[in-house]
Amino acid sequence: MNHIDKPLLKPSARVRIISLALLLLTLPFSLIHAETSNQKRAEEIFQKAYKQFTGPEGCSFSYKVNLIGIYKNAGTMWTKGKKQRFIEKRYLGWTNEHIFYKVDQKNKIVEIHKPNSPKRDKYSSKFKFNAEDFNYSVETEGDNYIISMDMKSRGTSTIKHALVTIDRKTYAPVKLRLKVLFFWATIDVADFKKGISDESIFEFPKSKFSDYKFKDERGNE
Repeated sequence: MNHIDKPLLKPSARVRIISLALLLLTLPFSLIHAETSNQKRAEEIFQKAYKQFTGPEGCSFSYKVNLIGIYKNAGTMWTKGKKQRFIEKRYLGWTNEHIFYKVDQKNKIVEIHKPNSPKRDKYSSKFKFNAEDFNYSVETEGDNYIISMDMKSRGTSTIKHALVTIDRKTYAPVKLRLKVLFFWATIDVADFKKGISDESIFEFPKSKFSDYKFKDERGNE
């Protein structure tokens, strides 16, 4: 009589094990695919919001800044291309492609800087940002998107983490929470409007500050 080995597993059990193995093999890919899709979607939403600021038509908005309680400020800004203007309680600012004018209304001083000089502002110079330095993810919360940004191991940005709240309908930024080094900064954005037709608002009205002291800092930058 020929000896026939009995199968170690019944066909039904073998099918269950194979199915489980296939599930375990495909599960990591499914998770990676989901994470990749979420990151891609988050990047697309963030870029749409970012272009609201950098678009050629320009924009205006009001803002409130809170740097862990040690620095608080509020104001209104207009920006179009490389031109900017802002109004705050103490400071006023005008920027074009070549010059940044910073007006200290308390001390009656007008400082003149290069547009990209880190010396132009004590705090804003600490916020260096490169969109490619981050891993992105997104979730929906009510009428807003919440974009989470975590800096990659090799990045040049000084911002390490960020939470960006974006309106789902308009893609206008609503709130930013930024971590720089060991502290957090919160920036609330309101009254966001696209489009600036009157570019004369970016022209520095020198005659209005004829009794101010002018300090040209460009030679030291």
